[in-house]
Amino acid sequence: MPRPYVCHGAHYTGHGGGHSGLPGGEGAYLRGRHRPRKAYTFTLLFTTAVREVLYTSVLDLIGKTPLVRTRLSPKEGVTIYAKLEYLNPTGSLKDRIALKMIEDAEARGVLSRDKILVEGSSGNTGIAVAAIGRLKGYKVLIFAPRHAPVEKITLMKVLGAEVRLAESEAEAVRLARELASKDPRYFMLDQFRNPANVAAHYEATAREIWEDLGGRVDCVVVGIGTAGTIMGLARFFKEKKPDIRIVGVSGRGEEIDGLVDPKTGDVPLLEEELIDDLMYVSREDAIKMMIRLAREEGIMAGMSSGATCYAAIQLAREMEEGNIVAICGDSIMRYTSILKDFLA
Repeated sequence: MPRPYVCHGAHYTGHGGGHSGLPGGEGAYLRGRHRPRKAYTFTLLFTTAVREVLYTSVLDLIGKTPLVRTRLSPKEGVTIYAKLEYLNPTGSLKDRIALKMIEDAEARGVLSRDKILVEGSSGNTGIAVAAIGRLKGYKVLIFAPRHAPVEKITLMKVLGAEVRLAESEAEAVRLARELASKDPRYFMLDQFRNPANVAAHYEATAREIWEDLGGRVDCVVVGIGTAGTIMGLARFFKEKKPDIRIVGVSGRGEEIDGLVDPKTGDVPLLEEELIDDLMYVSREDAIKMMIRLAREEGIMAGMSSGATCYAAIQLAREMEEGNIVAICGDSIMRYTSILKDFLA
C-alpha cells in the first residue's frame, strides 16, 4: 500500500517520491498518475511520514503492533479486528511488560546490573525477560511449570536463561518469590503483582488501538492471565468511552496456556468492576480457532488468541453493529508440538 498524503481538504494515496516541489495554495492539485478523480479547491499541505529504517536495538521494535481487519465476523455490520501482539520481537505481548517492569525498577533505583532477574512464568514472560534482560546485561532465572509447551522452555534456554521446573505455574511463582526474598542477589519482577504490567498496556497498547480506529472501538476481548493487559486496556478505554464493553476470556483451570480462571486463580491485579463480561472457551475450541486463523486469515497467532477470537465471534452474533478488537497475544509457533492431534 502506498503511504497516504495528508492534505487540507482532501485525502490521497500516492508514492513518496517526486512531489516535494509541488506548490501549495488555492487551486493546487496533483498531476500525473495520482491526480484526484475530480477537481478540488483546497490548501495543499503535504506531510510525508519518514520511516525510521535504522534502529539501535531490537528493544526499539517493541510495541506499535498492527491492527488487522479480519473476515471472522458472522454479521455484516460488525467488524472483528485482531491486534497482532505476536509481532513483538520475541513473539508475544509480554515484551511490553518485561521492558516496562525492568526499566521501571531501574528508574526507582531498586534494580542494578549486579542482580539476577528471577520470574515465575508459564513461558511468554520468561522468554521476554530472558531476551530483554540479556540485552540489558542481566542474568536470568525462570521457574516454569512442567506443563508449559516444550517450545517455550527451549526458547528460554536458547536465550540464555537458567530454567527450573515446578509442578504448576502457581508453584513456579511461589518458588521465585521465595528465592528473591531470601537471597539478595535475586530481583523478582513479579508480573502478577507489578503495577508496571498494567501501565505498559495503559500507556501504549490501548492508545495504539484507540488511535488506529479513531476511537471507534465498541468491544475489546482480552485473555486473562496476570490481568495486566485487560486492566491496562479497561482503564484506558473506560476513561475514553465509558460504555465500551470489556470482555475477559479464560479457560477452566489451566486448560488454555497462559490463561487463568479469575474465579479460582490468584489474580491480584484484576479489578472485576472494570470487566463487563467473562467468557470461558474450551481448549479444543481455542486450538481449532488458532488453526482457522492461520489457514483463513494468515494470522499466525497462538492458543490464547484462538480463545479471544472464538469469543469475539460469539459476541459479534449478539451485536447489531460496531467494532470488536481481539488481542492476539502470542504465536502459533509456540504450540506446534500439540497441533498434530488436531490436523485432519
